[in-house]
Amino acid sequence: MPTIPSSEILFVKSSKDGIPNRDPLAESDARRLFGEDDGRISLSDVSIKRDVRDYVEARYPQGGADQTHHIFVREERTPDGKLMGRASLVQQIFTRAGVDAKLLKQPDEKSAALCRHAFDVRTFGAVYSVSKENFHLTGPALKHKVV
Repeated sequence: MPTIPSSEILFVKSSKDGIPNRDPLAESDARRLFGEDDGRISLSDVSIKRDVRDYVEARYPQGGADQTHHIFVREERTPDGKLMGRASLVQQIFTRAGVDAKLLKQPDEKSAALCRHAFDVRTFGAVYSVSKENFHLTGPALKHKVV
């Protein structure tokens, strides 16, 4: 696999009168980590990952010029409105990136190709389980605690 330059991202999220990761109309404070008087909020890793995926998808439409910025974890529908499954999403990424999926016989070949072309898989990892194919990848961003 080719070496991909590494970098760091500073993620800043601003919210006024907002309640990230909760229903603002519900009275439940089940996700509150800090007291109301503390002035801090908590964000789940899921919320941060969604924001990063949305940014990358907007910044690099159709995977970008080098075809390495596709997003695997996303909601995509078929022309008749059905939600696409994981296998279809991977196939779509491979088609757009010019990868012949028929040549990928082993799960490690498929996972390596997915890492090469899907930004969120490289960054956050992925769980893929379709029929008799399955793999689990842990991305570098998951190895660090989000503060």
